[in-house]
Amino acid sequence: MFFLIFIDYFSKRNLANKNYYTKKSYFSIKIDVHMANFKGQKFKFYIIKLIISAFAVLITAWLLTGVKIGEPVFINSLLIALVLSFLNSFLKPVLILLTIRVTIYTFGLFLLVINALIILLASEFIDGFEVDGFLPAIAFSIILSIVTAILDAFGKIKIVQNKTIEKNEQ
Repeated sequence: MFFLIFIDYFSKRNLANKNYYTKKSYFSIKIDVHMANFKGQKFKFYIIKLIISAFAVLITAWLLTGVKIGEPVFINSLLIALVLSFLNSFLKPVLILLTIRVTIYTFGLFLLVINALIILLASEFIDGFEVDGFLPAIAFSIILSIVTAILDAFGKIKIVQNKTIEKNEQ
């Protein structure tokens, strides 16, 4: 949690501010960011993103024969999306850092292997999620990325349309 707050602190504040590095302002910003994560738009955005990812997992598992999701399907897909987001947030950067040399030599294609390993690890954690092998895991990661991008694009279009309608009505 502290790492996310620290990044958020440095990415959203104005560097020209003279009181930027004082301890007093840092602690007040830390509390504000912490409260915004649980009560504000960031938490709602994360929940919406999680639901979109769950639908993407459902669609991808429906398209591939080597991937099976057990009953109850939607709850398991939400759990898969949650575990994948956790592993992608914490484990994937470490794996990328450890294999940066191989990733550069293969022009980034080794990232597919890392994604497949993360999916296989998620299938070990979740009882209702089975991946038959390494190639279905690679296919699952590629198709999941494409389906998630498409669903995210539809969500952004809807949000933009709602904002333009509200501005025209006023």
